[in-house]
Amino acid sequence: MVGDVGSEVNGQWVWAIPLRRQLFDWERQQWSDLMVLLNNFKSSGVAEDWVSWKGSNDGSFSVKSVRDSVAGNNSKNKFWKEMVWVGFAPPKVELFLCRLVRGRVPVKVELRRRGVSISGDLLCPFCRKELESIQHLFFSCQESWRLWNVACGWVDVSTALQEDPWCFLEAWKSLGNRAGSTWWVLIPSVIIWTVWLFRNDIIFNNKLFDREQIKFLMIARLAYWLTAKFQGSGISSDALMVDPRLGARLPCLRKEKGMEQRWRPPPTEFVKFSVDGAFSSSKMCGGIGGILRDEQGSILMSFMAPTGNIPPALVELLAVKRGVEIFLGSEWAKRKRLVIETDCLTLCEWLSGKRDTPVAFVAMVAKLKQIMEGGGMLLMHIPRHLNIEADALAKQGIG
Repeated sequence: MVGDVGSEVNGQWVWAIPLRRQLFDWERQQWSDLMVLLNNFKSSGVAEDWVSWKGSNDGSFSVKSVRDSVAGNNSKNKFWKEMVWVGFAPPKVELFLCRLVRGRVPVKVELRRRGVSISGDLLCPFCRKELESIQHLFFSCQESWRLWNVACGWVDVSTALQEDPWCFLEAWKSLGNRAGSTWWVLIPSVIIWTVWLFRNDIIFNNKLFDREQIKFLMIARLAYWLTAKFQGSGISSDALMVDPRLGARLPCLRKEKGMEQRWRPPPTEFVKFSVDGAFSSSKMCGGIGGILRDEQGSILMSFMAPTGNIPPALVELLAVKRGVEIFLGSEWAKRKRLVIETDCLTLCEWLSGKRDTPVAFVAMVAKLKQIMEGGGMLLMHIPRHLNIEADALAKQGIG
């Protein structure tokens, strides 16, 4: 732990790191560089030493945080988020789409290339004219292309697209801008999955190709997936099967629902403290801020302050703690109750007991929870876009 290799001396942190052996000459510069980095360290003095993972807000390690840290915001990562891992289709379908883009689907040509023995020919089971490759089966086969043309007809688009899965989906996304709907990105998953299942039925169950049936299955699958994702939209699966173009309206309904969210003032007997924490990776420093408002929405007071170089989760915790302390020391504590708002879901789960608190924060969280419960205070989680003012104050607090 950090406390084992250093201590506070006259308000300054002094390192005392024991070495198990003498440094080689080529290691001395490395050691010097390391000490330059470590000398920027300052103890927060508000939490015990603990092992923190910087890839997540609460300091806990997760595979997702590693993936997000490595992926960044490059164009390839954007493609996967917008066209593959969208969250509209079932997970197994999105996984299949991922394998398709990477060329890992076991069509006949790919199996033969890998040395797998295949009985019968390598021809496409739909047209019986070309070899069954990924590009042909899903995109250029005349029977598969009919399905893509049906979907393009729903938005009055006529086009020619590439055979490569990545390029095809990129172009499809561009067509979606003209279609004006996020419903558009679900269609490739529907068509590709329908083609694959029908292909397997032909090969393994001796089913005959039926153009009308595969078209019906595509439309039905699109209707059921959309109504499952957009429950309560008022559009039934039967209506979507009659006119799939109704699907273009569904994301608009979802957007309108989100637009109804507005910041709400507290009840008459309460005041509301919106608090937030911010952390700058470049400055290695955090800041906290908050704004107190009454039942009219009038601003009673606000605060902002720096926190120094501490974990982001601790910054959020200090923002709530500071808001509680300010309220308890104010005149409003004598006649009002407090509602604390934060956009940090992890912190809300710590204080409500829905999630285990990291060992380093257990004592602070327990004390804060005791104060809040004793004072009849309420803690609320709100979306980030409803906490803009507090976020701006926290960023100013970084300096």
